[in-house]
Amino acid sequence: PQRTPSGRIPLTREQREVFFHWLYNNAHDPKPKGSERDHLRCIGNMTRERFKTWFANARRRYFKITYNNGVQQYTVNERFRVACQRANIKLD
Repeated sequence: PQRTPSGRIPLTREQREVFFHWLYNNAHDPKPKGSERDHLRCIGNMTRERFKTWFANARRRYFKITYNNGVQQYTVNERFRVACQRANIKLD
């Protein structure tokens, strides 16, 4: 795989598709946990730190966070749908 100028190896289309589908299907709580997190990390072939950063950035970019009685609630924003369209990822 070809590295970016920053030295990282970008995700493949398939890896990105798995991650975006996971985010879409888990929009109510887009923080992978336990064995699910381990499985996704394995698919992405990512270090723990890169994995955490990728999902933190995705939540920041692609979700609107609101608070209801002190509880965080996530909803997918338009930027998420645009990113999926650009990557030709079909969600529905």
